[in-house]
Amino acid sequence: MQQQQLPVLICGGGIAGLALAYWLHRGGRHCIIVERSPSLRPSGQNIDIRGLARDVISWMGIDGSVKRSSTMEVGKHMIDQSGRIWGSHPAQPNGFTAELEILRSDLAHILQEVVKDDVKIIYGDYIDDIVEKEDRVTVHFHESKESQDFSVVIGADGVGSKTRSIVFGEEALSAYRPIGLHQGFFSLPSLDMGPWARWLQAPGGRSILARPNGKGGTTVLMGFTTSHGSTNKRAQWKSMEQVKVGLAELYGDVGWEVPKLIEGMMTCDDLYFSEAAQIHLRSWSRGRVVLLGDAAHCPTSMSGMGTSCALVGAYVLASEMCLHPFHPTEAFSEYERVLRPYMEKAQEIKPWQVSLLHPQNMYQIWLGRGLSVLSSYLDLQKYLKREIKPEGIEVKSYEDLWKS
Repeated sequence: MQQQQLPVLICGGGIAGLALAYWLHRGGRHCIIVERSPSLRPSGQNIDIRGLARDVISWMGIDGSVKRSSTMEVGKHMIDQSGRIWGSHPAQPNGFTAELEILRSDLAHILQEVVKDDVKIIYGDYIDDIVEKEDRVTVHFHESKESQDFSVVIGADGVGSKTRSIVFGEEALSAYRPIGLHQGFFSLPSLDMGPWARWLQAPGGRSILARPNGKGGTTVLMGFTTSHGSTNKRAQWKSMEQVKVGLAELYGDVGWEVPKLIEGMMTCDDLYFSEAAQIHLRSWSRGRVVLLGDAAHCPTSMSGMGTSCALVGAYVLASEMCLHPFHPTEAFSEYERVLRPYMEKAQEIKPWQVSLLHPQNMYQIWLGRGLSVLSSYLDLQKYLKREIKPEGIEVKSYEDLWKS
C-alpha cells in the first residue's frame, strides 16, 4: 500500500477516531488526531460490543485486553421502589446486557495504547475552518491559530460534531433529531452493588439504571422523557451544579437506593447530561471531508449500538480509503454504500420503545413488570431486542486487504 504525501486529519480522539487511526496506520497512511478535550477522558458509561464489532476487535488483536477489562455484568434485574426483583435478564448476544460489556474509558485507553507510538494526537484543540482545494484540504486550528494541509479530513467528533457543522451548514441543524429523552450519566467508584445491573422505573417517564463497573463501583444512568416538566432541561440547567440539583429534585421521590445515588452524584466530578438525539444525513461526506461514528449516524445510547457502529464504521472506512488511496470521494461513496444499511438498522428506535423504557404512569409500569416476569421465564428478551439489534447484518469482506 502506498503512502500519501499529505496526512489524514481525524477530528475526535474517541472510540471511532482511535479505531480509524489504527486501521489507517496499518494500511500505510499517516494520521494525526485532534481532540478537543485536554486529555483522554478518564470516565465513561458501560458500553456494549456486539455482532460484527466483536470480529473487528479480534482482527485488531485487542479482544483479550477488552475481555480482561470487562465490567463482568451478568445481566439486569428489573426492580421496584422497594428493591424487589420482578424480572431477571441474563447476559446474551441479543439481550439487554451484551456478553461483552466494558467502560467507554477503558476501551478508549486500550485503543490509545495500540496507536500511541504511531499516531500523533493533539489534545486541547479543534478545527474551526475547512477550505477544500483540488488535491487537499486546508484546516485552521482554533487554539494554536495554525493552518495545515491534509489529504482528507474525517469528522469523528461525536453527536455535536463541529466538523459536521462547518461542512454541512444548515443541513447539520436538521440532521439533529431528538427522540424525546434526556439522560444524565455519572459514576460512583466506591459504591459496589454487585454483578447485576438494576433497572427501576418511576411515573412521569423516569428511569434509573445502575450498573457494575467491574472495579468495585457503579455507573448510573438517569433518563426521563421530555413530557416530565420542561421540553428542554438542558437549556434550563445552565451549569453542572444546576443539573445536579435538578436531577436530585426530579428523582427525590423514587425510592430504593436512589437517595444514596443522588448523594454520590452531588459530589461526583464526571456527570454528563445531554438530550438523546439521532443524526440523519442524506450523505456522510462532502468532497474530501467525511463523517464517522456518532457524527455521521448517531443511533443514541438507547440502541446499545453506538460503540459497535463506531468500530465497524472505522474498519470499513479505513479499508475503502486504503483501496482508493488517491480517490477519496470514491472511497467515501463506497464506505457509505457498504455501511448505511447496518447503521439504518441500528437507528430503528420506535416511539413505543422509548415509552416502554420510560412509562408515564403506574399502569404502564405494572405492564412493564408483567412483561419482565414473562420474559424471565420464557426468555423473550432475544425476540424483543432482535428488532433493534443488527446482529445479522454483514458488510463487505476486506479479508484480502488485511492479510499482510
